[in-house]
Amino acid sequence: MKTFQRRAGLILALGILLTAVTFLVIGCTGPAGPAGAGLSPQTRTFNMVIGEGMVISPQDTTVGTFRRWEPDTLVVLKGDKVVLHVSNPRNSVHSLVITDFAVDTGALKPQGNKTVEFTADKAGQFTFRCGVRPNPTATPRECDPDHGRIAGRIIVLDR
Repeated sequence: MKTFQRRAGLILALGILLTAVTFLVIGCTGPAGPAGAGLSPQTRTFNMVIGEGMVISPQDTTVGTFRRWEPDTLVVLKGDKVVLHVSNPRNSVHSLVITDFAVDTGALKPQGNKTVEFTADKAGQFTFRCGVRPNPTATPRECDPDHGRIAGRIIVLDR
């Protein structure tokens, strides 16, 4: 049953992502012109959270947990101002880094928050990730063993 729920959730998430991309590419342009033609840059705001997921065995038992960005995919148009409200509800120190746009929240302690802004001035697909290296002996613990998987992407569509 849980496997079905996970698959249904994944299908729903993909449907929402495709709808968002379709809206940005087709819905904003009208019947003629390239994607985003004639649109003024906008401010796009996202709430970013370090989420936690569970690893479920075939016997429907929890065998582990993992951290992830929620949402893990952002879609904006080139020239948009992007505002990220980043929060860390976990028990470890984390950060959000987007190297391609010189964005770094710095270390966010447990229950910490920070807002960062940048202009999406180049089109393409860019990675964001946690910039805190794991250190299990620090107090509070710095990041988690699955550090390399705490990543997502921002898709910047050309206007």
